[in-house]
Amino acid sequence: MSRQKIYLFIFLLLTLTNVGVFIFRNNFNYLPCATYSSLYASCNEQCVKKWKQYANDYSSELKEAKQITDSIVYRYSQTSDKIIAIENFLFTKFHSRIGQPTVDLMESSPFTQFKKLNLSDTMELWCGNFAQMFSLFSWSQGIVTRNIELQHKSNHHLLNECYIPETDSWMMVDITNNILGVTDKKGKFINLLSFKNSLKRKDAINILQKSFDSVQTVPLVHERAPIQYKADDPINFYYYTDNYKAYTTQE
Repeated sequence: MSRQKIYLFIFLLLTLTNVGVFIFRNNFNYLPCATYSSLYASCNEQCVKKWKQYANDYSSELKEAKQITDSIVYRYSQTSDKIIAIENFLFTKFHSRIGQPTVDLMESSPFTQFKKLNLSDTMELWCGNFAQMFSLFSWSQGIVTRNIELQHKSNHHLLNECYIPETDSWMMVDITNNILGVTDKKGKFINLLSFKNSLKRKDAINILQKSFDSVQTVPLVHERAPIQYKADDPINFYYYTDNYKAYTTQE
């Protein structure tokens, strides 16, 4: 077979492959593979190892982050109090600059994002930046934290959940929307799916939010809840967010 025919064959093969991918593109979505009980069971050693893949990708930054978070959480012994203190720190520093981040910021590691934002008074950030920085800061204190994406059709949104060993439960965290925690009528912190279900039932629930110089607990006004929480869109729980690890050069 001549070289010209070989090139033609390769070209046709790639063309057919791309046509096939286009035709069946809707079949390449993520499939639901986690149950409520598997997501919200007690976080044992295996669970910690699974979610810590995120922190392991940025292990060199954990020490620097810990130097900052030590000064934030030193007065607290309860995990939930440490979580709220870290949230409060990040929200206070950056909430006034929510907007469109630069490509350079988006491609930076979590702690580099923090340093760049800390050195600028105008650089903007969005939910993904808050989620990544918060995860790194929380992991620097040994708090099991995961990044979650709500795939709303008009506007995806990223937030976090943290494991509280004292109550054997997961706590929802959404710094971007000033939701530093959600509690049920008994005052217990609840997770993301419980929050979504509470919105559907219109349960009486409270949120922790930063107001002036303090964090206050206030009743949730259901009509003001972000639209992403009301929709039944797919939810992604990420083991890691480093694209250089998730994708090969070939891909």
